[in-house]
Amino acid sequence: MSVIPSESNDRTASAPSSLPIRLDDLLFRVAVVVIVFVAALYGFSEGAGTENYDDVTDDGWLAWVYYTVSLFVLGGIELGAPRQGGAPGTYGALWLAYYLAPVVTTTVIATTIRGLLREHRLIGFTPSNHVLVIGTGEVVDLYMQAIHAVDPDRLIVQVTHSDTVSGTLQQVKPSLMQIAGNTSDHDFLESLWLAEAFRVVVLSTDDLNNLEIAWEINALQPLLPVVAHVSDLALLRPAHRMVRSKRSTDSYRPPGVFSTHRIASLRMFDEVLEPRLHASEGVAETVVVTGFDHFSQTLVELLLSRGAGEIAKLVIVDEAATENMFLLKDDVAFSEVPVACVDGNPEHPATWEAVAQTIEGSASTIAVLATADPDKNFRASMLLHNQPDAPKVYLRCFRHSTFYRVLAAQLDTELLCLEDVLQQALEHHYEALAAS
Repeated sequence: MSVIPSESNDRTASAPSSLPIRLDDLLFRVAVVVIVFVAALYGFSEGAGTENYDDVTDDGWLAWVYYTVSLFVLGGIELGAPRQGGAPGTYGALWLAYYLAPVVTTTVIATTIRGLLREHRLIGFTPSNHVLVIGTGEVVDLYMQAIHAVDPDRLIVQVTHSDTVSGTLQQVKPSLMQIAGNTSDHDFLESLWLAEAFRVVVLSTDDLNNLEIAWEINALQPLLPVVAHVSDLALLRPAHRMVRSKRSTDSYRPPGVFSTHRIASLRMFDEVLEPRLHASEGVAETVVVTGFDHFSQTLVELLLSRGAGEIAKLVIVDEAATENMFLLKDDVAFSEVPVACVDGNPEHPATWEAVAQTIEGSASTIAVLATADPDKNFRASMLLHNQPDAPKVYLRCFRHSTFYRVLAAQLDTELLCLEDVLQQALEHHYEALAAS
């Protein structure tokens, strides 16, 4: 897998050659309003008269503006039709204003009525055979893209949390609706058309909240397939045990649990890091990992469990690396791979001096800059790039961009983009969920 997307795979679409103009576009309305005022003020100021006001030239600017505004409200009924006279072109300019002003008023009224009708329809609308996606954020957006990649016509109802609001359905796209409410409230969850739902995916950033919601929905609708996202390794294993225990004692299916961090780190290890380790031709690599969020933890777990014989030493760099590794020991089965911790900021040169002392004598080194902030990762990459024996650097980011690609190429750094890794994996996850 090429983790730096090629230009042919770049999803940045080229600009269309022509943009369609719609009567309810704000830009179109503003343009028409400007044209109406320019045409009307020119006509009134240069001697054009109307049937009810023979000569308005001497009335002044405030009167002319009033007459122009009345065209939007009354369509010229108060003024009467334009009459010949005045400077050249004033008669035609005034008629142009008379015709265009009602267009703006009509489109505003039509849009308002259409919105009210749509809202009225949605109040009584009952989703059916839909996927409930609970949560917000980049991973939620990516999962919804995966659903529509597999099942383009499937209706998604995205549920966003709000402590105070229990709103009505809002249509965002033909196949996407949103509703806000308190996801911790039993009555709100019960109101989410669970009996008509196809599947439920709980993807908020709060692991415990995800499990609580999933179990609550499972209690309300035991036959409805529900999966909950769990990021924390310390919580993922107990959650899996809960699922297995419920399966053995309950005739109904329990909620499922999954971790996008585990999916991403596993694919990155299989497709990027492990081939590098195998290609070392018997030379054990020293691997440096920065950061210690949920993604980094799962990556460290994989390196420890599957890197025996190929990793000479694993070095963890984080401001609280020693403390975090001590806590991780309760959740990860350590192998014989030696582990060293460097407590320090990966953006500070002194930290990398300490790392250099720790890995002194290593035959080959890989650095995985895996904090959740790509800016921090790039700054760390700049520090490594200036070292005489710079390691092979992999840099974690969520979305690729042209700027990231150019900067990574200058720093001889390879991008590990979670979006690229997760897209296909989440499609496979939804396919399995839909088939379950």
